Amino acid sequence: MQFLWFDINASFSHSSLALPALEAQLSVSQRERIKWQVVNGTIKSDPSTCLLDIIKFAPDVIFATLWLFNHNFVMSVLKKAYILNPGIKIILGGPEFLGDNFIFLRNNPEISAVFRGEGEEIFPELVESLLNFEKWKSTKGICFIDDSGFYHDNQTVYVNDFEKLAPPENSKFFNWDKPFIQIETSRSCFNTCKFCISGKTCIKTKNLPVDSLRKRLNTIKDKGIREVRILDRTFNANPARAIVLLSLFEEYSSYIQFHLEVHPSFLTPKLREKILNIPQGLLHVEVGIQSLDDNVLKISGRMGSAGKSFEGLKFLVCANKFIVHADLIAGLPSYSFKHLLRDLVSLIDAGPDEIQIESLKVLPGTEFRENSTQFGIVFSASPPYEVLKTASISTEELQIASYLSRLTDIWYNNTKWQKFLRKSVKLDNEFLEKFLYYTIENHSLNQIMSLDSSGLILYEFCEKYYLHCLGDLSEAWIIAGLSLKKKPATCVKKWKSGRDTDLVNPFLINLNTKNTYYYLECSDKIIWFEFENTIRGAVPSKSITVRL
Repeated sequence: MQFLWFDINASFSHSSLALPALEAQLSVSQRERIKWQVVNGTIKSDPSTCLLDIIKFAPDVIFATLWLFNHNFVMSVLKKAYILNPGIKIILGGPEFLGDNFIFLRNNPEISAVFRGEGEEIFPELVESLLNFEKWKSTKGICFIDDSGFYHDNQTVYVNDFEKLAPPENSKFFNWDKPFIQIETSRSCFNTCKFCISGKTCIKTKNLPVDSLRKRLNTIKDKGIREVRILDRTFNANPARAIVLLSLFEEYSSYIQFHLEVHPSFLTPKLREKILNIPQGLLHVEVGIQSLDDNVLKISGRMGSAGKSFEGLKFLVCANKFIVHADLIAGLPSYSFKHLLRDLVSLIDAGPDEIQIESLKVLPGTEFRENSTQFGIVFSASPPYEVLKTASISTEELQIASYLSRLTDIWYNNTKWQKFLRKSVKLDNEFLEKFLYYTIENHSLNQIMSLDSSGLILYEFCEKYYLHCLGDLSEAWIIAGLSLKKKPATCVKKWKSGRDTDLVNPFLINLNTKNTYYYLECSDKIIWFEFENTIRGAVPSKSITVRL
């Protein structure tokens, strides 16, 4: 029998684990009786090319995993494939089908069935039924509409023996050619977040034995993979286990960097001690803040307090051991735009390397989706299911929040401007809000933003409202290696030994006559820059600040 897996990812660097995770569970006999074809691509691939590749193979069954980001692309291609071959079976799975699937199946009659839940243990049974032309629609987890229009729901399936699953790397379809790979060390989550698909399961978290993880990491290291992303919902759900895993990761510190998600409210003293002693750069840490409002967290079902989360974030930043990424979610019930802006100012003051603001996605199978009216959430019924308004934030304010997200990405997440923005926001809590509305009024956020243009916009804003900040911004501009002939650098002067005798050049001790020196006079300091003439480009090799 000919099976086809339609694999569409967000980008080239991403690779879904769905096919290898499922195929790894099949028996040798089942594999011998299946002729597989994989048609893969990204959401930016040419749909017509994907369709041609599917039709050429003439599959008996098409499988695909749907996420909110690939939903529309996959469905548009599969609908055409069905028109060209009405006898084909199309079976879908993934996070899109964790809720009630009747409306989806009614509106998409081309789809034979969808699967709800965790499929590894049940997949061999489904495949065997398909191979033997048996009643595969009776398989647990399968949802479908029969010829009489009756909806059948075979419940949600969960894996019982997570630790006994064959790892995805055992499958011939595991992709070793990507810049990073993903590993689950645990499944399920202790948290009860109502915006997350794991928030309703109330299933005990299942962990993989450390020895089995070590074997897998040895294989990954031998394959030359330099980055592993841990898929655990909350890496430190069990702080003692987190310490054990960090010790395991340390064994690979010369070879692999590990990305993981940490809940900042649950950093025990022993875990903190461990974090402070891990090798530099071993980790890349995502910190789920979501909101710094305790009432918002309570309504959202997120455990831990805002105060403990913020303190935990500051600890992780001050550890200075790894990149720290923090996030906020606009549109959570009871979360106003004013509070969102206030929280962003607090995060900027804490100083993580990256801050991301996302709008709430009201996902299938979540508490917020099933009880949206109760929570006062109005959302789009089409992917990506974004919140449109709540009782606490209007549609217009959500649009402004999206601009705020874009601003944060351009001027905070870029290291060239981050120091300046942090200092400016700390000196004036209104700086960020004023800059936001300035950029909105000037339509700057709708443009493709180069480093040069983002610096000019920031300079023009400060020139109009914050003249005292211009010196610091000019310093950031010059250190960024941008043109000394443009407006932000007009105050910088070239130093000449015979002319500027009243100025003490701090580079005089080790003066290199082949280098060029510039200085920038501010109200409280003079900033000196050294440029190596033998190196192309305008990035200064050194800078020294002399306080007045």
